[in-house]
Amino acid sequence: MIQGLGASRALVKSIYNADLGDVVSDRVGDHYVVALVTEINKEGTMSPAKARMMVEPLLVNQKKAEIITNKIGKVTTLRLQQQL
Repeated sequence: MIQGLGASRALVKSIYNADLGDVVSDRVGDHYVVALVTEINKEGTMSPAKARMMVEPLLVNQKKAEIITNKIGKVTTLRLQQQL
């Protein structure tokens, strides 16, 4: 699957069989996709620079959630209480 396009098995297979610099095109649902292969990643451990791009947003969101949770305290119910 390609996010935003849905099931696109044929396109993904074409991309995996392509070489660096190849242009791959296919129809996916109502869309016509043209893709350029700009990088080929070898099997094995990912470089720290590439891993950081994937992991950093997740860690930032996790930290933000922790800060917000600490500010509002522990919420045990979603019921609103009226003040008199």
